[in-house]
Amino acid sequence: QPFMAARVHALGAGPPPIPVGQLTARRLAEAIEAAVTDETMRAHARRAADALAGEDGVAAAVAAVEAEVRKAYPETYWETRARAEAAAGAD
Repeated sequence: QPFMAARVHALGAGPPPIPVGQLTARRLAEAIEAAVTDETMRAHARRAADALAGEDGVAAAVAAVEAEVRKAYPETYWETRARAEAAAGAD
């Protein structure tokens, strides 16, 4: 969560992260209030949401994992995939 909080803040879409040791109900409430009422943060959050809506994160993650598997186990990967696709086609 600290990484994502820092990214959201760096994009201007949220308040600064609150370190866990400094987290209180009041500080959390203030941060949430700022995030939902500050028009600049809201505009940045809308832009980020629009950009993310156009992405297929799952497909990108699968492609990245498959690329790494192919590099590490080139023949095994393709043989296993071919068998899985053949089995799926048999249903």
